[in-house]
Amino acid sequence: MARPARAAVRRLRQRRAAPPTPAEEQRAAWLAESAAHVEARRFEDAERVLDKALASEPDEITLLAARARLEGRRGDWGAARDRWAELVATRADDLNAPGWVSAVHSHRRARDIDAAEAIATQALERYAHRRIVLWETAHVAMARADWDQAVVRWVRYWRSAARDNPDPRPLPRRASQADWFEAAWHEVVNHLDSADALLDRPAGPLFHRALARVLAKSSMDDDRIRVLERAARLYPDDAPVAYELAAARLESGTTPGALPIGADEVAEVRGALPSYTATGTDLGPVRLVRVPRHSSLELALRSGHYIDRPAVGRLVQEISERDRWPEPLSPTNILLAQARAWADEFGARFASPPHLPAETLSDAVMVNVYHESALFVPMQRLATELAARAAGEPVLIEVLSTELGYLEGYASGDFDLVFLYFALLERGANAFLVRIENESVGRATETMRFVPKWRSVMAALDVVEDPAPHTRAVVPAGIRRVVPLVEELDDVVVYQSGSVVKEFAYDRSIEQQYPIHATARLHPEESVLQTFEYPLTRVARLTGRALGADGGRARGSVEVGEPLGGTWQEWLHRATSPLLEHLARTAAADIERRGVTEAHIGDHLYAESVIVGDTVRRAGGRVIVWPHSTNPVHVDLRRADSFDEVHAVTHSGAEAWRRAFPDKVVHHSADSMLSPSPPRPFEPGKPVSLVIFGGRSTLGNMPTLDTAAHRELYIRLFDELAALREHHPVDVYFKPRGLTGEHEHWLFQTVGKTAGWKPIYQHSLRLELPNMVFASVSMGTSALIEGLTRGVPGFVVREFPVRDYTTLDAEAFPIVPAAEAMELLAKATTAEGYDELVARELHHMKDELGL
Repeated sequence: MARPARAAVRRLRQRRAAPPTPAEEQRAAWLAESAAHVEARRFEDAERVLDKALASEPDEITLLAARARLEGRRGDWGAARDRWAELVATRADDLNAPGWVSAVHSHRRARDIDAAEAIATQALERYAHRRIVLWETAHVAMARADWDQAVVRWVRYWRSAARDNPDPRPLPRRASQADWFEAAWHEVVNHLDSADALLDRPAGPLFHRALARVLAKSSMDDDRIRVLERAARLYPDDAPVAYELAAARLESGTTPGALPIGADEVAEVRGALPSYTATGTDLGPVRLVRVPRHSSLELALRSGHYIDRPAVGRLVQEISERDRWPEPLSPTNILLAQARAWADEFGARFASPPHLPAETLSDAVMVNVYHESALFVPMQRLATELAARAAGEPVLIEVLSTELGYLEGYASGDFDLVFLYFALLERGANAFLVRIENESVGRATETMRFVPKWRSVMAALDVVEDPAPHTRAVVPAGIRRVVPLVEELDDVVVYQSGSVVKEFAYDRSIEQQYPIHATARLHPEESVLQTFEYPLTRVARLTGRALGADGGRARGSVEVGEPLGGTWQEWLHRATSPLLEHLARTAAADIERRGVTEAHIGDHLYAESVIVGDTVRRAGGRVIVWPHSTNPVHVDLRRADSFDEVHAVTHSGAEAWRRAFPDKVVHHSADSMLSPSPPRPFEPGKPVSLVIFGGRSTLGNMPTLDTAAHRELYIRLFDELAALREHHPVDVYFKPRGLTGEHEHWLFQTVGKTAGWKPIYQHSLRLELPNMVFASVSMGTSALIEGLTRGVPGFVVREFPVRDYTTLDAEAFPIVPAAEAMELLAKATTAEGYDELVARELHHMKDELGL
């Protein structure tokens, strides 16, 4: 251990003492040139430079390490693993700490976890206290489910990090490369006691608090409280631990127990909050309370009607199930119909002819209105509930920043909390936004900002200008296989757009780039989307106690702005009209200049495709619609005068278009998305690999089906799978729907580890497991159809009515209750039963897909 350290020090001193030699300067130039190529993703050029350098200096460790890292940067982790393994075997004494970390990391990415642990052990022997080594090796322990070692490495990492930085990098919620996820922290909590014997001294209160925070981010309230209760037992005089425990109990909605503040302190803080009187139907003022974390002020606010992000989810679920909201239970999509009516009213009111006629404007905002409705409508209902519960007492809505993104969509962002806040004001509630600060509030007041995050029109593609005339135009937004389409068409211009679909949607196992580049601009080079600013004025000061180790005074502030005024419809117009009008004017001018007479767009109503399609049609051209999914999208929303031809993947999908538009040309084009391959033969002696594809039971805050019945079905299904596995060889895998739908942590919180399920991340067209069977719960998925093109059988487990968007037909494809699904699986564990299931399903899909 000492020899390589002394050698490294000697080399460092020699470098400092002498100027670089010509050979060293040349080496540095090669490395810099290679790094520039890598940054620009010119990997072949980087390889050429490094190979040239290695031909000159074949044993130089910096060049060999750069060459190994290059394999990882371009995603060939198998090659990276092999190169690093060779360096570990032959040049271990020459590797520095980053080199060892790269060696471990490459083995993790190649899913060679045991080898990663072997290298991690060597790295720790050499660099026992280096944070980057501890961080990476702790990830390996999590991936291997070696929980005692995971505790030890995370504790050592945190001690090292906290020694030099009062606010160190927090513990990670999940692995970025998907070899472990949040549920692993549950096991870390379970092994805190057993790992104590492996540590030179107890983990300490700081680590317990760090662990509690990552559990809070993971919505693992029970484990978070367990950790803090353990810390409170071990360190009863630690004031920050007492505060964290009280806050955890308040945030989880459980009985708070004894708080480290008195009732008089709570009353004083609440009494300092001003009252509110509703002034009319227009949007009211921003009212912001700012208080420091770890203070009596924070706990006083939390002990009242306090709504943070986790509380919103809990309350919406509770109220929707209690009141049986009609949207999830209706055979028609009520929310979508309401959004259509709202968008039509918006288009009629704010049309800007000739570039943006009323119907075009309505279609251009339709998807965003629908997505925002999935946030807006539940918040209106929640506001009614909270206003009644509060009965005049303050209602506090926590926001994490004074900059909030608007039009970010249902998958992320916090603007639903803004909707909730203004809905409370509209109902006369004494509502406030709250921001928890890291320190006492000073003299400066805040400005609330609503920042544009309009993802569906955020230009995603690089532009390589092609100014030539073209008769055809493609708008990539929402077209699943846009690259083959562009390759098939000649004389084509590709317009900029947002919502470009990468090749394998919801596949987190690989790094994907956008598949094509645009050849013509639609978007302005600088954004015209507006940031709305609302300066605030202090109306009250709040004073309390700091609850940290040092105590002292804590100061907060109540700040209020002028009423925003207007309505949400007017606000949306102010936010979107500059960009939509720019897109429309640019499209009109460019289409006329080029002579475009044919537009190819996706069947999803995205703004750019709507505007380009409308512009081409009004100029006398034709519009052809291509699939976004194996199932037809937005059939009921498409206007008859907005297109001429449409392609659908399935026979049922084509029939849906024909019924809705009997005068249109409808093509049954399965090959527009799917490429068939021969059925996969049964592999004797190997288990059936059941892959359950996660769906989406909520759209934003809005449930899309009976969520209580859905969770109950998942629980019962996994119980039955556990029983089945006792007698039949079945391995259970769960494929998450990205991070916006039912993901692996959601499943863990729903069923635990019942049936020994494992997460798997590859797209349905990339999965390679023995004897695969695909399944989904309650709702169908395109993955089932994609599986059939590979000869992979499947089924849907369903036990209550669902408004399913897929074209799967229960008469020909198994849509069955859980008990019957177990019978199918049991039969499929034999070659005869598996082949019979494949033959049954493929017989139907030959007609359905025409492949």
